[in-house]
Amino acid sequence: MAIDPTAYFQCQTLIHRLWNALDHRKVDEVMACLTDDARWQREMWFEGQSAIRAALLARPKEVVIRHAFTNLIVDRDDMGFAARCLMLAQMTKVSGDSAPPFKAPPLAVVADLHVRIRQVDGEWKAHEISFDPVFQN
Repeated sequence: MAIDPTAYFQCQTLIHRLWNALDHRKVDEVMACLTDDARWQREMWFEGQSAIRAALLARPKEVVIRHAFTNLIVDRDDMGFAARCLMLAQMTKVSGDSAPPFKAPPLAVVADLHVRIRQVDGEWKAHEISFDPVFQN
């Protein structure tokens, strides 16, 4: 179902801002992109801001990760918008004195990402994030 181009752009921007903040370990910026009752599937489901924040802060400091997205499709759903896209994730472990560019193994994950988005007080926020791995290293 086609949606307004402005809504598509807002959903795309939210996804890009959220994962850019995640990749740069800016947890407060990540949390600002989520609803208070957000759910996020990582190695398990985390529900609510405090559980998600704790999971993000527990990530190993020596792991550097970057995400890229393509093939974004955004549809309306019963709560706002449902976005889906292909997510590529690359990661590696680094020592404290390392600097980019880092040596890395082959691409770590290719997954179908699903993000449910709704407006809260006029702001676009992610309500539910899940993924289905397609390829994994």
